[in-house]
Amino acid sequence: SEDHATALKERIIRNGSGSATILNGIDLTAFPGRPSASQIAAAREQLAIPADAKVIGMLGRLILEKGLREFFAAARILCDSRPDLYVIVGGDALPTDRRAWKTQLMAKVEAAGLTSRFRFPGFNSDVYGCLSAFDILVHPTYKESFGRVIAEGMATGLPVVATNVRGCRELVVPGETGLLVPYKNVESLVKAVSALLDNSAMRRSMGDAGRRRIVERYDQRAVIGRFVGHIHAVWQENVSRLAEALTQYRS
Repeated sequence: SEDHATALKERIIRNGSGSATILNGIDLTAFPGRPSASQIAAAREQLAIPADAKVIGMLGRLILEKGLREFFAAARILCDSRPDLYVIVGGDALPTDRRAWKTQLMAKVEAAGLTSRFRFPGFNSDVYGCLSAFDILVHPTYKESFGRVIAEGMATGLPVVATNVRGCRELVVPGETGLLVPYKNVESLVKAVSALLDNSAMRRSMGDAGRRRIVERYDQRAVIGRFVGHIHAVWQENVSRLAEALTQYRS
């Protein structure tokens, strides 16, 4: 919606009534809410993570712009002081990406002696199943268009720590559904994640609020309905205008 506002201000869009912001929707049948204790245990067992561990993670395309450096630096600091913390880095780079950031990240993890605490499950079609192992979703990206993984995490009932960039702040309500931090700021990232790790009630409250926000605003069925409704309204406006012009021409 920030892009829409900019487009109107700069007159990239000249007809405000003919434009609208249609955000991504989430298929809530694939993300049915907070996983049960048994689902969490099963997800962690699959990744060889203790059932009672604290788990943070990121999920998505593994490129520099997603904040891999900052995520590793923050996770390393957190692991040093929290022996029960495990870290999941889900997803991978695409074949067209210029550098093998996942390979470099795995090398850094090994050099730091943290191989036993990190998990790299790669691409996974069962996003809900992977997110079920998380306590906190971390999204330290430098830029974002919408942040689908944030919406998916919130739909799973997870609190989110994300960077304060457009797209992320479209979804995350600071202090209500998660926390926003400056991008490329490791200290702020550590502080925000620590605050949530130390407060289970806050994690649950933010996770519940995030789930409600997704259900209210980003249910795929409602988003499709708004999209179709907008197209229909624009079509009707054009038909009416053309009909009026045709009537004037005939007369």
